[in-house]
Amino acid sequence: MDIFTVFSIIGTIAFAVSGAIVAMEEEYDILGVYVLGLVTAFGGGVIRNLLIDVPVTMLWTQGMLLKTAVIAMTIAFILPVKWIKHWKRSEAFFDAIG
Repeated sequence: MDIFTVFSIIGTIAFAVSGAIVAMEEEYDILGVYVLGLVTAFGGGVIRNLLIDVPVTMLWTQGMLLKTAVIAMTIAFILPVKWIKHWKRSEAFFDAIG
């Protein structure tokens, strides 16, 4: 596992949880939380691939990152609301990490 893989995992977790938190603040159901979390986690990579003419289907070859994002969003969804409010204070930090 190289350093770029580690950074990809950290960024994916940070963006997936960030999107999930925003969805929970807007009182989305579990499907909305997953959709917004996945769009936040992978949307930038899809746009990048479109701009540099790499097939968007490359996203589906990132199975480990997709599973990591789903696990991170599930954990964020089942956390108590008190912890979510604590996350909100440090959200900008984790968003910058991503």
